[in-house]
Amino acid sequence: MRHANPAAAGSLRSTHASQKLCNLPQTRRARVVMQAATEQAVQQQQACSPTQFLRPHLLKLAPYTPIEPFEVLSAKYGRSPQDIVKLDANENPYGPPPEVREALANMPFPHIYPDPETRRLRRALADWND
Repeated sequence: MRHANPAAAGSLRSTHASQKLCNLPQTRRARVVMQAATEQAVQQQQACSPTQFLRPHLLKLAPYTPIEPFEVLSAKYGRSPQDIVKLDANENPYGPPPEVREALANMPFPHIYPDPETRRLRRALADWND
C-alpha cells in the first residue's frame, strides 16, 4: 500500500513494528528495545561530534606531549635526578633564592589562597610608581 503522505506511512510502519514487538516474550522485547536505543544513541553521537565545532586547522595540530618527570629521565638515562637539568618545563634548576625561601617560611597562612585581587601588591606598585 502506497501513501501520499510519508509521515503516515512511517506511522503505519511504526505501528506494525510495535505490534510485532508486543508479540515477543518480555525478555526478548527488552533486549530489542535496548538494542534499538543503543543504536539510536550511537547514531546521534556520530551525527554530533565535538570536533565538528573546531576549525579544521586546529584538528591538524599535534597533541600535547607532557614532559617526562625526573624519575623517568633518571631511569631512562641512568643518571641521578640531582644530575638532571630540565629546560623544557620552564623550571628553575637552581630553586628559589634564599630570600624567597625565607619569605615563604615566614608566611602566616601558606596553606590559604592569597588575595585574588592582589590589593597589597597593586597598592605597593602604585606607591612605587608615584
